[in-house]
Amino acid sequence: MRRSFALLVVLALAGCGEAPLLPSEFDTRTASDSGSEAIGLFDAASATTASGGDDGVWAQATDWSTCVSIGDLKVELRTYKLLRVQVQTVGEFWREKRTICSIANTPLLGQTTVFPEKLVAALAPMTVDAALTAAGAYQSSFEAQLIGVKMESPLSDPMPLDANDPRVIDTDGDGKPGGTLLVGTLCEVYQANRARSMLKGTRGAAGRIEGGAVHSVSQVFLGGTSAFCTQPWPTLDNHAHHRFAMVKALPAGLDADGNGDVSCAEIIAGQAKVMAWQPADDKRCTTP
Repeated sequence: MRRSFALLVVLALAGCGEAPLLPSEFDTRTASDSGSEAIGLFDAASATTASGGDDGVWAQATDWSTCVSIGDLKVELRTYKLLRVQVQTVGEFWREKRTICSIANTPLLGQTTVFPEKLVAALAPMTVDAALTAAGAYQSSFEAQLIGVKMESPLSDPMPLDANDPRVIDTDGDGKPGGTLLVGTLCEVYQANRARSMLKGTRGAAGRIEGGAVHSVSQVFLGGTSAFCTQPWPTLDNHAHHRFAMVKALPAGLDADGNGDVSCAEIIAGQAKVMAWQPADDKRCTTP
């Protein structure tokens, strides 16, 4: 591909600080009504093998690694997402309509941060372009998924500093700023969140696509019911240990009710057929 994966900035965050901006070649952007954004990386020189035979519903799983510093400790937090992806061939490329079905975290300090179903259901689908080469190399465009904030240029605009920023929205409609997350049984927090990512992988003989990603999360606490739960622990996105996988939903046996379509509920129930989650392992954050 003309614009290689190596051109992308490896994004890193510390606490609530912002990651470096993307390279200047990604400066032309438009915002969608959903408050999310994706940008194309490809042109006709990419020589893809996209065909209508790949059209239909795919199930996608992403498994992100974040290193969290708690005092002298560095611990790994893993974030698991399941998505329903509607693939449509457009010219030489795929157009993917990605709908997030579920988001889950591994525990931190004995507590698990929960993304409630109401919040996940309120997230608008993301439209992303992707290319697939004759050799089976897959690469998606860069995307920005927002929770609790709306931006004109979601990939590059600065995050809000507090709940008084006019760009802060009530994503889940519960009357509280941002998106409401539950921290175990302790408390709830109100957060503005931006996840920026791009996937790169390989298609295997059975049609399964899997690989790694550049992925970065920015978050701002807008309030909460406990000061403990809004503690901004320093974090670092652990790019070497990000993973994703995609399978075409019907051949993978995810159509549990046999109606010829696959829903988010069926993807969640059949998660093991998409990808096995990687358990958290603090050694990934302490071993160079």
